[in-house]
Amino acid sequence: MNSSQCPGPSMKQSQENYDHLVPRIKADVESRRYHLKVTSVIVLDELLRKELISREFHKREIGQCLIRDKEEEKKDLFWSMMIAAMITGYFIIYIVPHGQYYWFKFFFGFYIAIIIRLGSLFRIKQD
Repeated sequence: MNSSQCPGPSMKQSQENYDHLVPRIKADVESRRYHLKVTSVIVLDELLRKELISREFHKREIGQCLIRDKEEEKKDLFWSMMIAAMITGYFIIYIVPHGQYYWFKFFFGFYIAIIIRLGSLFRIKQD
């Protein structure tokens, strides 16, 4: 199929639209879907829905968007695990009375070690 038979923007125009319009489309989608995380795939689909990119460009970029979203999820999971470890560490240090509840502190310390280990595994796998 040549470009005269394909309605919509060309691959070059689709790339230019994608490069320039992603921040604006992302902000637009965030304003409508404030309770959902806006991913690269959602933005790409929105650009296709508004006919700012071609179907061929969408097919070419969807794989990269999925990879980018997966990496972002891993990064978010890593940081949420580290924050959980810090909060529970704070709980053990400042809220649990000193000289009491040794088993509780031991198991909480073990729990924090597991969280940190899982977080580091996600981080290593991400790199």
